[in-house]
Amino acid sequence: MRTVSRIAVAMLSLVLTSLAVVGLSSPAQATDYYLYWSYFQVTDGAYVASEKGVGGTVPADGSVDGYRYAAPDLAKPNLPRVDPAKVTFDSVCGDTAVADGMKRVAVVIDFGVSEDADGQDVPDPRAQCASVPTKATGLKVLQSVADVRTKTSSFGPLLCGIDGYPSGGCADVVTKTASPADAGFVSIAADTPADTGDSDSAGNNVALYAGLGAVVLALLAGGVFAARRNKTV
Repeated sequence: MRTVSRIAVAMLSLVLTSLAVVGLSSPAQATDYYLYWSYFQVTDGAYVASEKGVGGTVPADGSVDGYRYAAPDLAKPNLPRVDPAKVTFDSVCGDTAVADGMKRVAVVIDFGVSEDADGQDVPDPRAQCASVPTKATGLKVLQSVADVRTKTSSFGPLLCGIDGYPSGGCADVVTKTASPADAGFVSIAADTPADTGDSDSAGNNVALYAGLGAVVLALLAGGVFAARRNKTV
């Protein structure tokens, strides 16, 4: 009889433990999404996330670099909404002559959508041709056509803002809602090509931001922020 009682008590304990695990535990918390700039390169007519980031990538002459600000979901990453089949290297840099020791890179910048703006005015997407020294990294290419804000981190330098957007923060703004899924391409007008013949000019821009170095974007895009994007509370 005592044996039967002990078995009953053990079974009751097991049931209560199971209820605590599957029925009484707190509900799953929502995923945190991080807003940040992602860096892409156009390959075979499509945007491909850079594996090395803007600080480690050296685009070749004839390349197209793309940037997008968003809080992406891994299931539906947000790409630049500028059609790479229409806004091409030729359409952006076709009128820019090749100079000795220089290269041309088309830069596409998509500042994202109002849902991610936190009250700021969202600049219109734009494209511009950069003419820079052949050894210039993606960061120096970007600095030649835009004002760039960076910050150091445990992952290396991060890209915080382009042309003052966003005005603050650096890949540390958290939202409970991912950016809306891209609904198609937007129209833009290509800007006047930029020419930076001085090989030191891009480096000087970095010094303006207190020694912040080459940007590892996104590597969201390369994977640096993949874990952070899926972080749960």
